[in-house]
Amino acid sequence: MELRALLLLPLCFPALQAQPPDAEERQAEGSTLSIRCPYTARTDYQQQKAWCRVRDGQCEPLAETTKPARYPYTNKATKGKVTIMDDGLYRTVSITMTNLQAEDSGTYSCAYRYDSYWYIPLRTISLIVFKELHTWEQDTLSVQCPYSGLAYGTGTKVWCRREGQTACKTVARSDYPSTRHNSQALEDRTLIQDDTQKRTVNITMQKLQAQDSGMYWCALYRGRELIRIMDFQLSVSKTSAGTPLSGEAPTSLSSISPMIPSNSTERTISIEEEMKQHRLQTILWLVLGIVTSKILAIVILVLLTRRMKRTSTVKASR
Repeated sequence: MELRALLLLPLCFPALQAQPPDAEERQAEGSTLSIRCPYTARTDYQQQKAWCRVRDGQCEPLAETTKPARYPYTNKATKGKVTIMDDGLYRTVSITMTNLQAEDSGTYSCAYRYDSYWYIPLRTISLIVFKELHTWEQDTLSVQCPYSGLAYGTGTKVWCRREGQTACKTVARSDYPSTRHNSQALEDRTLIQDDTQKRTVNITMQKLQAQDSGMYWCALYRGRELIRIMDFQLSVSKTSAGTPLSGEAPTSLSSISPMIPSNSTERTISIEEEMKQHRLQTILWLVLGIVTSKILAIVILVLLTRRMKRTSTVKASR
């Protein structure tokens, strides 16, 4: 009983909520999460398996299998965008969660039902679903981070840039707005506003540069703890010749007027003269060919005539 009680603690007592998950899964919005949770022989294959979202140490089942009729078996259940499959032969629970959204970020656990009220975790992960932002250099980017889903909303809001696995360097704070707007530093090109009535944090980044690309957090401080609200993956592309900036309509080929060089008339005349000369040369070569052919024909005819006369004279002398 003592061992079972200890296994129940992580999902049922908020005091142990700070225990780190087994792994961190990072996914873009719209993608699909697929994970596997193996279990040992101690876990009864007939026990129901569940995919839980962990909030304040409590398991909120999103999908759950039913009790199987016999062994071996494959037990599968789908609820909403979550599919759970329990393979009793290989003792593995497979989870598929489709069309991920930023609000799906949180802590999740594969678990099996111990009784009517308790779930025992098999594997716990931290799921981070980030929004992808693509823009051009010198653009201005505005993002909104609603925090109406949080039970608490008071506290300093921050916009920070992720460094390493867990660190996040503060770029802007709601309690310390930047006053230098002419600086090239990222901190001085970023504005933050906390709309407490709409419970939304508004972020504006100006004159973006390629080196501003990276992972950013919209977060709030709860005491000394930094609570992430949303994650963003920012990609700033360099502009090149012929590449339109955001907000500028790309130029249509049909609207481009042909550019005529100043010496186009002279060039046209020279081309015509060359064509005339080419035609004249062709005519002269044709005439020369015809005259040469006639001269050769006359020479051949004369030679044949002389040969015939000689032949006739020789026959007459005999």
